[in-house]
Amino acid sequence: MPRQPGDILAQRMAHFVTALHQFAMGRLLHSAWPDLLQEIGQAQSLDGVRAAHGKFLDAAARQCLLVPTRTWRLLQDAVLRILDLILKFADLRHRLKNLGDWRVHLLLLNYFVSSDGGCIAQSCAIGCLVSLGP
Repeated sequence: MPRQPGDILAQRMAHFVTALHQFAMGRLLHSAWPDLLQEIGQAQSLDGVRAAHGKFLDAAARQCLLVPTRTWRLLQDAVLRILDLILKFADLRHRLKNLGDWRVHLLLLNYFVSSDGGCIAQSCAIGCLVSLGP
């Protein structure tokens, strides 16, 4: 099947989402979860179990960028902006899927890029040109 405009960019976006998910889950499962199990095992009462669970939820919130510190807030804003662009791009590609003329694809992708700007613009333009070939 011939490549469509934006395939390379779409692959990079999918990789970003997968890496973000693996990072969050890996951190929870490999650090916070064993700590929770250890603290539950050492708890002397139900209050101890509740305290351990509270610490686990705090750790989960930190890993998912849900704590209100300045640094985490900046990171959260950047990640949410990237995820928003990914959703917009995916929606645009879905809408363009049945259009046959690659010039229309390129024109609309350029419009998408110009409305959001940033490094996405360069990646999208490069992805479109590479996907189109000679």
